[in-house]
Amino acid sequence: MPEQTPYTYDTLTLAGAKRLARTITDYWTNRGYRGISTWIEPITIPLKKTEGTERIYAVRTNCINGVPPRVPAASAAARGDFRVAAE
Repeated sequence: MPEQTPYTYDTLTLAGAKRLARTITDYWTNRGYRGISTWIEPITIPLKKTEGTERIYAVRTNCINGVPPRVPAASAAARGDFRVAAE
């Protein structure tokens, strides 16, 4: 099977959301933005036909207008922050 590009996997699953969050963190960290922070929030969606619920995951960041805040290298962690919100 060919290697998946960042846009060929399901980002709504927990595994996919973790991969997307890591991709975002790596992208900005490699460009010198040590202040990037990403986290994953679970979202429960009600289903009308079965009256059940479905859980999906959303990736959030601290970006402002699409760009993370810059922090001095001395006060930033070695890599950007990445976490999964408590369910």
